[in-house]
Amino acid sequence: MMNSIKLDIITGKDKEVFCSMFNLYHHDPVCMKLSLFPVVDEKGFYDYTAIEEYFLPDNKDKVTLYIVRYENHPAGFIVLTKPPFVKKGCDYCVHEFFITGNLRGAGIAGQTCEALFNLHPGRYSLLVIQENVVAKAFWKKTVEKAGHDIEIYDNENGDITYIFSIELDSGHRQLSQRS
Repeated sequence: MMNSIKLDIITGKDKEVFCSMFNLYHHDPVCMKLSLFPVVDEKGFYDYTAIEEYFLPDNKDKVTLYIVRYENHPAGFIVLTKPPFVKKGCDYCVHEFFITGNLRGAGIAGQTCEALFNLHPGRYSLLVIQENVVAKAFWKKTVEKAGHDIEIYDNENGDITYIFSIELDSGHRQLSQRS
């Protein structure tokens, strides 16, 4: 089943797909509840200031954008940041992670993380917002299966920060195993 997941680095030709996925991401009920992007533009899209930041030439070596493909179709995206956009002592931050609603619960997100971790072993950080109960459960399970040297911080506002290490030779269990 892992063969059906592919992570493609986003290039200029993929920017439109990424923008569409980013808009879907912000239609997610959790984002809508938080009013993270409360206003859409005249074309019905949320503010893309963040997207433009991702594509700045100065950020080329600090931000890696992936389109997640499942059976060769866009299925989500990952925004992976590197220093200086990570917590001190970390190599990477999973800054944004999105799988389309129709593929949730099918093991696709776990396979996607496994593919990402295989590409980028090292020390990670990620933040999960308190209202996103599904993401909290997913990341807890994912980090416990794949990571080691795990640190979990409950932030004052209820968000959770995970810091963990991924080593290819650490014998981590495959995330694509559904549990």
